[in-house]
Amino acid sequence: MAIVDPSVGSSRRPIIVVRENHLFVGPDNGIFSLVMDETAKIYTIDNQAFMPRRISATFHGRDVFAPAAAQLSSGAHPSPFGQRVDDPIRLPDLFPETGEGWIRGKVARFDRFGNAITNICLTHLEGFLKKALKIEIGGVSFDTIYESYYENEMTCLIGSSGYLEFGYFNGSFKDASGVAKGDEVRVRQIS
Repeated sequence: MAIVDPSVGSSRRPIIVVRENHLFVGPDNGIFSLVMDETAKIYTIDNQAFMPRRISATFHGRDVFAPAAAQLSSGAHPSPFGQRVDDPIRLPDLFPETGEGWIRGKVARFDRFGNAITNICLTHLEGFLKKALKIEIGGVSFDTIYESYYENEMTCLIGSSGYLEFGYFNGSFKDASGVAKGDEVRVRQIS
């Protein structure tokens, strides 16, 4: 259950997202964008049988989401909670753009060491790993994906979270490169 819900009391839908035997309960405001792939099944929570008689306009965490999460954790199937949702809210620009032989992503965040973590995951890169490639970020380019941070002064690698990231050995990639959150990252196959 996740509740980041500045629109509590509005017409936004309470939802259940089912993906790979995991259940997510919360508002339909984009909070589950990263788990809503093509395999996810999404249901509204609007069946009054799963809610208390009185529902506060400002406390859906207690009155809507927690009761649904409790029932689901006790083995209830999500389909009786409500209708299937085909148009969930997704946050824009979370995923990279892809095409034949290219990926265009962005720096999603920096970790506490100054490593730049992108929105390009290993799944996006699978077709590129056994081919010649060029990766560009800011004024820096790479022709290989390294295994560790110490192989070169500046490196790009698949980090522990499964995303392409950039590091600077014994320093901060952010400081050394001048790259900022949201900056473009390009990956392309070389013929």
